[in-house]
Amino acid sequence: MPRDDLFKQVFYYRCRGDDIPLLSLKPASIADFLPLMPAIHVQHWHEDGLGPHRGFNIRLTVGIVVKLAENPLGRPVVIIYGDSQPITEKGLSTSIQAIINELRIDPALIEWQQTEEGLATIHQGYLSWLSSRQSGTPVPQ
Repeated sequence: MPRDDLFKQVFYYRCRGDDIPLLSLKPASIADFLPLMPAIHVQHWHEDGLGPHRGFNIRLTVGIVVKLAENPLGRPVVIIYGDSQPITEKGLSTSIQAIINELRIDPALIEWQQTEEGLATIHQGYLSWLSSRQSGTPVPQ
């Protein structure tokens, strides 16, 4: 069992980059992670167009803050999000491996994993959006 102080909950975190999905775990619930983290408090919030969410942010020992959130739409999965800037600085594969190791995720439970190509596509989309905002071009809906 991990030490109680291994996982530091972060109640407010503003991404320095984009909040990107990193991993999706096969049918799971936030409750599945709580035995590893007895001091963690599950938070509830509402996102426009997506409805109610529940999950939490934690800072891993490698310094990355990740958000574990239940998918509010469709079947129950846990999606792990991270801030693209530190993920890019540390390297995507290194960051994902740190998440898997620290959260003791069984690789068989990983349904989907972010790729370098996916990260580049997200980054390019963000740059296009930012450029259109700066030039005054309407952003397609």
